[in-house]
Amino acid sequence: MHEENHPDMNDATAAILHGPKDVRIERRPLPQPAAGEVLVKIGAVGLCGSDLHYYAHSENGPNVLRSPTALGHEAAGTVMAGDGPLAAGTRAAIEPAIPCGRCRACRTGRYNQCPHGRCFGSPPTDGALTGYLTVPAEFAHPLPDDFPLTSGALIEPLAVALHAVRRGNVTAGDRVLITGAGPIGLLVLQAARAVGAGETVVTDVNPGRLAHARRLGADRALDTSREPLPQDPAFDIALDCSGIESALTAAAHAVRPGGTVVAVGNPPQPRTTLPLAWMQRQELTLVTAFRYAGEFPAAVSLAATGRIDLESLVTARFPSNVRRTPWRRRSPTPHSSRSSSSREPWPPERSVPEPWPPEQSSPEQPSGPERPPSVSHPSQWGSCPDVPDARSRPAPPRPPAPAGCPRPTTTAAAGCTAARPARPPPSS
Repeated sequence: MHEENHPDMNDATAAILHGPKDVRIERRPLPQPAAGEVLVKIGAVGLCGSDLHYYAHSENGPNVLRSPTALGHEAAGTVMAGDGPLAAGTRAAIEPAIPCGRCRACRTGRYNQCPHGRCFGSPPTDGALTGYLTVPAEFAHPLPDDFPLTSGALIEPLAVALHAVRRGNVTAGDRVLITGAGPIGLLVLQAARAVGAGETVVTDVNPGRLAHARRLGADRALDTSREPLPQDPAFDIALDCSGIESALTAAAHAVRPGGTVVAVGNPPQPRTTLPLAWMQRQELTLVTAFRYAGEFPAAVSLAATGRIDLESLVTARFPSNVRRTPWRRRSPTPHSSRSSSSREPWPPERSVPEPWPPEQSSPEQPSGPERPPSVSHPSQWGSCPDVPDARSRPAPPRPPAPAGCPRPTTTAAAGCTAARPARPPPSS
């Protein structure tokens, strides 16, 4: 994450990637918000694994750097101006994936599957390392006034974790396996515990990451290079956050008959082999998870109430005018998660509201920071070159809640418990 200094309000300092390991500090004109957009002064940016792939190879999966681009999609800052319900001075976490708002995926609430959108920090769309961003008002999520911007930048990966937990339908009492104790795995662990999961077991081969998992509340943290996964009782749900084929296979063999496996981590190769015959006999449910679709408000609420520890994932802080150190540095601790910097006092002082999610016996869902009403006019949304009028469109609908789980108006309910059949006893 990066500290920003802006002596000239007509332009801003930007860290621009020109090619492999070629980051240059440049001045860019200050962007001007269009109708339905807000101008956000960036206060903190997280460096994700995808950013490191772009830095090292100028590509990340199918996305290739073809022109100089500013990276950074995990970001938070302060609203400076614009056309929307957020007042100047409001702290906001930025939802970086901006959909078209028009296609079938957007209309059905699965806007994370929009084929026409853009994402800040994914070439050719500049990201938050420009210092200022113009953001559709619907995608600038308000934070409490005393919420540290370093934690605000990590709302994005927390939303990834909440989406994975929701896709797996983790509910109270579930025995949950999490393979991979990187940043997403550690956030999935906390999200699963927040919705009431029973026993949580985390696996990895990195002792430092496993120690971090224990500190965050894992009931067991296993080094699978030294000890096997427990097989009895079997797990109800396994979430693979590593993307490694062997870990996904182990997860499939560790869940009970009729259990669920969630593929969360991005595989390093385009094809992955799965034990399909075993999964078929066991009638396992394989679920995949990509980004998020409506989880940002719930992520803000969980972090603001202290139910999720984001600050412990920050292992380093750098100013924005550093060209090489954040990219080349290796954390002295083996559980390095995110690089970060901030001008705020550390640790920050903040009040802690009522806990969220509520106890399972409570029928009501408390809300986090109030979500502003949708702007009354169309926003300037993601690029969609094959749709002529793709520049102005209404906000996408929020995804529907699971059956039996009414969604509150201001906060996506990551901890809801929809009715589902009773679990069978573990096989002997």
